[in-house]
Amino acid sequence: MKKKHEEIEFDGDQLVAAVQDMVQMVRAGRAGELRTRVRHVIPPMKPDEIRAIRTKWGASQAVFAEILNVPTKTYISWESGSKNPSGAALKLLTIAKEKPEALLVA
Repeated sequence: MKKKHEEIEFDGDQLVAAVQDMVQMVRAGRAGELRTRVRHVIPPMKPDEIRAIRTKWGASQAVFAEILNVPTKTYISWESGSKNPSGAALKLLTIAKEKPEALLVA
């Protein structure tokens, strides 16, 4: 079965402006500034830290898993220590800990 392609909307003026900015930076000898920013490594979380975040929310494991948009079994495995969250999941848990209101927007 052939996958259907979706069209992506974009602002052409914004794209042209971004390319013009890039050309100016290259001409000014500031091409190195075009690199992406440094990635900050998020330290791993222990199961008791993960549980503390959830209990601060006052949510059950199932509800908190839904808030994080992960399967309940996955979330339970983090709290039990049988698996460790990494990547985007670790970032979400950090946001849930430090700026919980951000998760309620999405």
